[in-house]
Amino acid sequence: MKLSRRKKAVFSLIAFGLVWGTAECTLRLFGFERNTTVETMKFTFRFDELNANTAVPLLERDDRLFWKPRAFVLGHNSRGLVGPEFSL
Repeated sequence: MKLSRRKKAVFSLIAFGLVWGTAECTLRLFGFERNTTVETMKFTFRFDELNANTAVPLLERDDRLFWKPRAFVLGHNSRGLVGPEFSL
């Protein structure tokens, strides 16, 4: 029996849906959750300790970047980037 392209496409979509649906149900059954919010982040060194041991803190917390260099510290410009001032 020869199937038309349309029937092949429909059967492919059904098979695809069954595979992904089974995977989804299995993950939910075993309690898998993906955390999309980042509350903490591990770094290779401790920023708070680095800031505490310097006369002028080198880094400051940032809502989007977690941490960013402080302006005018260690050669950073007003935007916290290394180098001289520049205009946008």
